[in-house]
Amino acid sequence: MNTPTLIVASLVLVGLVGCSQSEHNTAPVSGMVTYEGQPAAGARVLFIPVDGTTRAVGSEVNQEGKYELYFSTTQVGAKPGAYKVQITYSPGKSKERISPQFSRGEMEVNVSETDNVFDFELSNK
Repeated sequence: MNTPTLIVASLVLVGLVGCSQSEHNTAPVSGMVTYEGQPAAGARVLFIPVDGTTRAVGSEVNQEGKYELYFSTTQVGAKPGAYKVQITYSPGKSKERISPQFSRGEMEVNVSETDNVFDFELSNK
């Protein structure tokens, strides 16, 4: 392969990689989930797009009550737009249920193009 052909092939490859990465235009989304003031470890947070133009993204809440959304296994965040937030959590071994506002995904948030921090305080009311 001659040098000009190698240069063109390299530029095409770099262009393809660049298109692939920018295709998912995501912004970081993280926050805290607590239940009665304590970390809601093990809760599942799901952001469901209101307009259906992108996929839902989710995360599990860690022991400290923190979550961070991932668009894919290697890409942090969610695409900008409106999302319904659904949180599933069973506090302890009790039969208490969290508020339908969270369990049914009745809360809506707007993910912007910059860092997004959404904290949620769960209750059974």
